[in-house]
Amino acid sequence: MMQRNALEADVEAVLTRYDTVAREVMIQLARWASERAEWQAEREELQEALERAHERDARLQVASLQEALRRAISRVDGILAAAEEVES
Repeated sequence: MMQRNALEADVEAVLTRYDTVAREVMIQLARWASERAEWQAEREELQEALERAHERDARLQVASLQEALRRAISRVDGILAAAEEVES
């Protein structure tokens, strides 16, 4: 009888821990989704800036600005790719 009670307590502890971990994971996934949306918005802004720089480049030759924007977009793409790996 005591062994059964101990086993039931162990099972209950495992289920409680599972519920806690599941909640923590869901909270973290929600945070990552929010952060990913922010990074996506920033990436879109950078992409628009790059497109504007391309338009100005015909007149102003702003190669250094374009390169900086490309690097920033690549960095954001890497962060988004890492976020997708975590989400899947």
